[in-house]
Amino acid sequence: MPTDTFLNLPQAKQDKVLNAAIDIIKAKGYDKTSISDIVKMASIPRGSFYQYFKDKFDLYYYLFDLIQTSKMAYFKSIVAKFEDRSFVDLYDEIVMAGLKFAQENEDAFMLGYHLYKASDATVQKLWLNMEQRGIEAYEAFLWQDQKKGFISKDINVTVVAKMLYHFNAVELLKMIYNKESEAKIRALTHETIEVIKYGVLKNEVKR
Repeated sequence: MPTDTFLNLPQAKQDKVLNAAIDIIKAKGYDKTSISDIVKMASIPRGSFYQYFKDKFDLYYYLFDLIQTSKMAYFKSIVAKFEDRSFVDLYDEIVMAGLKFAQENEDAFMLGYHLYKASDATVQKLWLNMEQRGIEAYEAFLWQDQKKGFISKDINVTVVAKMLYHFNAVELLKMIYNKESEAKIRALTHETIEVIKYGVLKNEVKR
């Protein structure tokens, strides 16, 4: 996370450094972005960078943390509905809120995409930690659905949580990056949740 030296800079100077990092990572990806690239685009001495951040990952993590905070605002109205509706029923809305965030915050989306694509071990660890937290959050909502009687008690909540999380965090990410139409994303989301709800076997052959 940034030092007090960075946080005490005027906002315009902070933005200059952050925007330089965003532009470079968007163009080259995280793995190929260097501190030299960032300081050159931001027009700051290399020594100043180390007064602001420990290393490239420290800067990236700060950007990612800002993005996550901003993204959560898109889900606030949906979370408020969980009292009366199931997580599964609201899943379509969750996906579409994520799509809206990506459409309205392209730079933020691209940083998230490069997190997913990076081969750097530290970034991969961040991705895995984020994935685990996401799955655990999905599990918590699904456990509540079981307690309320919205979903069957013999369903393996962890399996369902992983399926839904990976669709949202991996498949949706790819579709948005490839600029698939909103209609296609909406349709595939609906079809995915229908499989979760009703399964694939005919009633007479289900166990």
